[in-house]
Amino acid sequence: MSEFVYKWCVSEEDYRIVCQMMTDWGMAQINRRMLSEYGAIVYKDEFPVCSGWLYQTDSKMAWIEWVVMNKQATKKQREGALTFLFDVLFNQARALKYEVIMCVANHSSYIKKLKDGLGFIPDEKGMKQQLFFKNLWRQ
Repeated sequence: MSEFVYKWCVSEEDYRIVCQMMTDWGMAQINRRMLSEYGAIVYKDEFPVCSGWLYQTDSKMAWIEWVVMNKQATKKQREGALTFLFDVLFNQARALKYEVIMCVANHSSYIKKLKDGLGFIPDEKGMKQQLFFKNLWRQ
């Protein structure tokens, strides 16, 4: 049984891999300018299984976003991949001296993983949220 490994998403090839994962799920590809320097791709048997991004704030809270599984990954490849990814991002957040991590989720299995597998506490009083973007570099 092989172990998971990760690499930071730094090259154009890394970015292409992440975009393909997003496209396969019907997600819009994220412009590279919108991605943090702390994006990790998790591999098993040299196959990219999932990816996610740690965003920094000017507070003690960091944010994990754009988490996506590779739709082509087998159930066996996926097993444990999200936990490994979050451990990588949690460790980076700790190294950067963050104390709290926030996530936004709307998919039921992802929400279950956050609550039951990763120890996140849901905001039970929150509202349904949509993400809105304003492009400032094309003004």
